[in-house]
Amino acid sequence: MKFKFFVLFILFLSVFSLQAQENIAITLKGAVTVSKEKIYLGDVAEISGQNAAQVEQLKVLYLKRAALPGYKISVTKESIYNRIRKNYPDANIAGPDRAVVTTRKSTVLREELISFAEKYVKENMHWKPEDVTISVRSAKSEVPVIEGDVLLKVKEDYSSALKGSVVIPIEIYVDSKFYKIEPVSLIVNVTSDCFMTERAVNKGEQLTEADVRKIRKDITNLPFDLITDINALSGKVVKRSIIRGTLLTGAMFERKPLFRRGSPVKVVLKIKSMSIEISATAEDAGAEGDTVKVKLVTGKILEGIVDSAGQVIIQK
Repeated sequence: MKFKFFVLFILFLSVFSLQAQENIAITLKGAVTVSKEKIYLGDVAEISGQNAAQVEQLKVLYLKRAALPGYKISVTKESIYNRIRKNYPDANIAGPDRAVVTTRKSTVLREELISFAEKYVKENMHWKPEDVTISVRSAKSEVPVIEGDVLLKVKEDYSSALKGSVVIPIEIYVDSKFYKIEPVSLIVNVTSDCFMTERAVNKGEQLTEADVRKIRKDITNLPFDLITDINALSGKVVKRSIIRGTLLTGAMFERKPLFRRGSPVKVVLKIKSMSIEISATAEDAGAEGDTVKVKLVTGKILEGIVDSAGQVIIQK
């Protein structure tokens, strides 16, 4: 008896399911417009039926990618039937033989791209505004995008000296969704004060204003770390000998060591709230902020950071 009831129940569900599917009506629209990259059944057809869940499921059924902004693409009855025939073999598909779907178009103009790229350079460059001239090398005349709220950004991991030939990768977002990257190529010319040696300089010397001469020069194609501020030399010494008339760059200098390798140093060992001062021998030359190794009288080697007083701070 129970088995018969179970069979009747299954038959009832099957009949009900078929009836629900037979009552699914899909009426294709003749022409529609979208502002997105994907086309769903609900975009191109009116869908009705007794089973609301099935109707909602069909509305969000993916059909194909939309055309490029401003262009059209067709969705046919046959393609819709092929997508739904497995689950809805008896659904009634009416209306025209095809729906023509146009992607609504918006445009990012060349002037917008250039203005955004130039603004980025001015806000992030290391140079004084009066020292810089920016010219456009290349930029697209216009960029078609799907209609929506357009936002421009520069790639977060973008890194550049922002001098000379510069390509700014502008990310275009529509309705907060990434759409594409459009590069803008600029020439950033920089004319700035820089410094030249007035005499030959030996390794380890510290330069003063009397040792250098300030000149104004186009530095567009010169090294990025060219010294443009005399204060940048404070507390630094020359890493190697320099001949007279050399333009100074940051790579030519290092911080002045507070002690040399083999020198006695004071070590401050900090353990929670306690500080213990002990003597040691430097295993490395050390300037403020350097991480160096020191050898204790016991022969044990520890590592610490040099402070402004030339002490090695070891935190435990």
